[in-house]
Amino acid sequence: MECQCPQGMTMPEGGQAFECQDIDECLKDNGGCSHLCTNLPGTYECGCPDGWRLDVHYDDMDYSEDVTNFEVSNDVIWRQCVDVDECGEDRGGCSHICQNDDGGYLCSCPPGYWLGRDNKTCWDINECNVDKGGCSHECTNTEGSFVCTCPEGFVLRDDRRCQDVDECENDNGGCSDLCVNQLGRYHCACPPGFLLEDDDLTCSDINECGRDNGGCSHTCHNLHGRYTCSCPAGLVLNEDSHTCDDEDECDTDNGGCSHECINEVGSHECGCPAGLTLAVDGRTCLDVDECGVKNGGCSHQCTNHEGHYTCLCPAGTVLAADNHTCEDVNECNKRNGGCSYKCVNTEGGYECHCRLGMEVGRDGHTCQDVDECADGNGGCSDHCHNTRGSFR
Repeated sequence: MECQCPQGMTMPEGGQAFECQDIDECLKDNGGCSHLCTNLPGTYECGCPDGWRLDVHYDDMDYSEDVTNFEVSNDVIWRQCVDVDECGEDRGGCSHICQNDDGGYLCSCPPGYWLGRDNKTCWDINECNVDKGGCSHECTNTEGSFVCTCPEGFVLRDDRRCQDVDECENDNGGCSDLCVNQLGRYHCACPPGFLLEDDDLTCSDINECGRDNGGCSHTCHNLHGRYTCSCPAGLVLNEDSHTCDDEDECDTDNGGCSHECINEVGSHECGCPAGLTLAVDGRTCLDVDECGVKNGGCSHQCTNHEGHYTCLCPAGTVLAADNHTCEDVNECNKRNGGCSYKCVNTEGGYECHCRLGMEVGRDGHTCQDVDECADGNGGCSDHCHNTRGSFR
């Protein structure tokens, strides 16, 4: 009679009859298990650690069974543990990212989140809580991220810093004249003589003359962006550019006058000395021909000169103290007028006379004998004898 033991049991050598002893299959090649081998009475089983499943292969067929432990039978030839992909179902319970590993898995979070204590849930990180997220100005937390923003007048750079926008570089900021850039803002300005309109962009001309005549003492001229003061003829603008002072035109080229220049406030006039009269041009003095009107008042001859005139008297007269009237000169009072005998004064002259029998010679002064016998024989019937001053 022969005793036999069932599969998984063996008869020990020298043992008592009918006493079968368990075979520990795990002692040889781990029982063919890829991971865990557990010996059981008369058999054994292959097992897998957490995160693995047993892939069983039978002799007559391929069969994969999702099990953790499997009791081995004779027809099982493959007892391989394969990784369980926990991420394949509901992301392994991860709220965001599930990463499968051999025998396990890990939950992870995208940038901007942190993994909670349950190692599955991702919570938003408020980056703005630490140094404003690196933002130079404003940090706004968002789900999983954050945003740096800048106030008006700034633009965000790649390094999260806010840089001033020079609005004046774009169409002069819309300003009609001057654009002044400032940190985070800008403003329009106007040059002197202009005023910024209510739109804060447009400059309009200021009419300085509209208020207190621009400070000008006389005439104010409004110009584009400025104004000027001017003075009427005869006045000159003071160094203050506002006040008009009298201009002494006579100081320059005698005011254009040929003779006398008389300055007046705001003007001047030309004058002429006696004997001259002002021409139509108001500047030139012309000679007055006094002799042309009533002979200049002279009783006899009037002679015109440049700027004056003189009265002249004919021979035998002399100009009186009034310089106009001619008075007779008694030539006989001086050396008998040059007469050899008798001097007779006449108006404007004199005559030399001789006694009877004498006559004035050719010189008009000397008396010479008259030869009465030469004219009709002196009236004698016979012989006529001439004597000095007479005849017989």
